[in-house]
Amino acid sequence: MRREIFWLGVSLLVAQPVAACIIHRPVDPENVEFADRVVSARVTFFEMVRDEEAHRRATQTLASLVPESAPATGVRLLTDYARLTLVVEETLKGEAAREIQAIWANPPHDERFPFVPGRYLFALRKPTSPIGTGSGAFIPASPQPAAIQILEIPCAPSFVLPEGSKEALAIRARLGADTN
Repeated sequence: MRREIFWLGVSLLVAQPVAACIIHRPVDPENVEFADRVVSARVTFFEMVRDEEAHRRATQTLASLVPESAPATGVRLLTDYARLTLVVEETLKGEAAREIQAIWANPPHDERFPFVPGRYLFALRKPTSPIGTGSGAFIPASPQPAAIQILEIPCAPSFVLPEGSKEALAIRARLGADTN
């Protein structure tokens, strides 16, 4: 019984946004309007940032439910995030420096990003930028409120798209950018 309670607790704490969505939406090129910047860039640095306080609380909670359990290691919580450094090769919308430090609130569970080295299309937003009501776009609370973040839409992939993918080409077409 205690083992079941333990795993129930772990499942509630681990970042599994996929399980929260009943219907998954594709990337909608129209949502790029919510981006402050859209760039084609290479990732030169990627790091998962662990929310130590949340992990401490989760470990204490699980230990109180199942005292003989070993502390969970390698678990990722919803409040963990990624920090990226992007080297911009092309700016499609907004103004962008040659190098951008960005936050990804809901990175993929696979921490070996980028999956394939190369250029990616990134839609980025300042957490302070307004979003129209009913837009479906959201900016998760940032542990670094001044940092620019990757645009995310509920139940859809983040706006981190491999260059040349049909989604990246659709966004380029929406912005009137060269698709070469």
